[in-house]
Amino acid sequence: MRNIIGIRKEEKNEFEKRVAITPSLAKKIIAELGGKVLVEKSNLRIFNEEQYKQAGAKIVDNLTEADVIFGVKEIPLSSILSKKTYVFFSHTVKGQKHNMPMLKKMIEEQCTIIDYEKISDKSGRRLIFFGKYAGYAGMFDALHAVGIRYKKEGIETPFVNIKLSKDYESLEEAKKSLREAAYEISNKGINSKLSPFFFAFLGYGNVSKGAQEIFDILPNKNIPPDMISQFEISSTLDVYNLYKIVFKEEDLYRRKNDGRFNLNEYYEKPHLYESKFFEVFYKLPVVINCVYWNSNYPRLITKDILKENMKRLKTKIIADISCDIEGAIEITCRCSDLNEPYYTYDIEQDSYENGIQPKGINILAVDNLPCEFPIDSSEEFSRQLEPFMKEILNCDFSRQFEELNLMPEIKNAIIVYKGKLTDNYKYLENYLK
Repeated sequence: MRNIIGIRKEEKNEFEKRVAITPSLAKKIIAELGGKVLVEKSNLRIFNEEQYKQAGAKIVDNLTEADVIFGVKEIPLSSILSKKTYVFFSHTVKGQKHNMPMLKKMIEEQCTIIDYEKISDKSGRRLIFFGKYAGYAGMFDALHAVGIRYKKEGIETPFVNIKLSKDYESLEEAKKSLREAAYEISNKGINSKLSPFFFAFLGYGNVSKGAQEIFDILPNKNIPPDMISQFEISSTLDVYNLYKIVFKEEDLYRRKNDGRFNLNEYYEKPHLYESKFFEVFYKLPVVINCVYWNSNYPRLITKDILKENMKRLKTKIIADISCDIEGAIEITCRCSDLNEPYYTYDIEQDSYENGIQPKGINILAVDNLPCEFPIDSSEEFSRQLEPFMKEILNCDFSRQFEELNLMPEIKNAIIVYKGKLTDNYKYLENYLK
């Protein structure tokens, strides 16, 4: 069986120009796999219609003829077509409240959902992701915030000329501008008032790796979390380096009854654990949050902890790349967008104000950061998706779920099949009530 592949237009916001299937992958699907590719008209998509036409795809007003529809972000209720197979990031597997209406609608319309987020190997490692590009963009946007925040405090930094990721033509151009900042640090150093200038990275997955890859363009020294205090009082600190600190689970959490940590137990029984990050976070000017979190896990930073540490707090900027609303970082109250990527939390007043203010904690909470590098991120994502296209193209989705001839990496990522939650995702019924 040869399914007709559809590439849907993205409708989340004006900045979402990414695609899951680039013209080059569309060409391979048509020429090498014998598939048919339909491309829904869009004025936003980073690749134009002519590029898809040259690849052999057909440009259409709608995707009613398509069997399997590929997208990137969530789908508006009004755009959901009945009895279609959708492959996209549904952002539903944690029971995200704002996406339950979409999930419910897809169930009602007897759709099938294959979620990129759940396409993983036997070890649970994700195989298709934009994560690194979230880290890339988030790191540049965090440094942009650093430059603005400290300038408002009367302190010049080498980051004052770093732009938002979306304002660069490409990732390489953005890296070039950061190399200029790196040269300045290496030759002139940073303001001694900022030393030691700590940058904390919470987590070590693809998002964190991407953020660290960008940060490592700058001169820095990597220190373990338990040495923060030692470096704080050291008389040998140099102003020609920043300080990178990567926090893993054992650095962030401890068992409530004895202060110890066991990774397997933490994942299986997170209610037995509490955050210990509060012991050091107030010493960290910049925090890059890349941890996976759901409501079963303890928060890392709460409003109460912030209030208790208000007088000694050095934290200026939190780049919450994970962007779980009121999640690991409780003060992440909403997702922001690239028109206004930052907002500021006033601890004393327990209030928020748009933009980067000189008092309080500046928060970056954009939930689709990879769209700031739409060409680079789409091409990388398409390369990851390509090995699975033959499998999806040839699958007979009219069969019963048990009879589907799909590799487990794909089959285990099916959240809804023909309007019914699959066994692995039955728990979502609790969120649909």
